[in-house]
Amino acid sequence: MPPSTHKIENAKSGRSKCKRCKETIANGELRIVTEAYSETRDMDFTSNYHTQCFKVPPRAMAGVSPEEFVDEHLEDCSNDD
Repeated sequence: MPPSTHKIENAKSGRSKCKRCKETIANGELRIVTEAYSETRDMDFTSNYHTQCFKVPPRAMAGVSPEEFVDEHLEDCSNDD
């Protein structure tokens, strides 16, 4: 199974909902996006989180400090338009 990707970006609209708290993520608000592929269903899955709701997956943290996760695994797309 390919690894999930994580990125941080500004919400492009006010329509996405946080997977954890189920509240709307406002347009322009910073959010964390996880993307994963399911081979059994042959489809991509995308989940959005408020930055304060996101919990780093234990598998991603194996032997990695939170600072290393942010530096090495979290793609910063917050300035992309």
